[in-house]
Amino acid sequence: MSKERNILSSQSSDLYFEENYEYEDYEQEGEPSELQVKILVFRVGDETYAVRMIDMQEVLTMHEITVIPRAPRHLMGITSLRGKVIPVIDLRTRLRIEATDATNPRILVLSGEGQPIGIKVDSIIGKFIIKQDEMMPAPNTLNDEASRFIDVVIRVEQRFVSILNLGEVLKI
Repeated sequence: MSKERNILSSQSSDLYFEENYEYEDYEQEGEPSELQVKILVFRVGDETYAVRMIDMQEVLTMHEITVIPRAPRHLMGITSLRGKVIPVIDLRTRLRIEATDATNPRILVLSGEGQPIGIKVDSIIGKFIIKQDEMMPAPNTLNDEASRFIDVVIRVEQRFVSILNLGEVLKI
């Protein structure tokens, strides 16, 4: 069952979004909320990933990003968010994903170690609620380099989605 939800409304979480997204509600009637996980699903290139909503602070339209000389390739630079300087990671570069045209790029502001960190994604798919028992370990066929960025895998709308291991992804 699908319903559109204005996530700027007072009923939304503390998370700030700059626009509306589809909200897929997979929670079962009577299912305890502690057995459910809220996620934000997005695209990077042709691949689909997610982060847990508990790790999210904001979703922003693209801001001006100032490049930092001699920074790691995956660090796009820094941007200002209400007077605070936050680093922005290019998730495509970090995950070594081939470039495609991003028609609706966003910056996800996540809770990092000690400070917020932004990650650039190509587009947002939506917010979903999944059951914890639907989470599966990442396939052991992935090499060590690829598997360190993936925490678990889930199935959303007949598609496998990797929930990112933010401890690894956000390392600068």
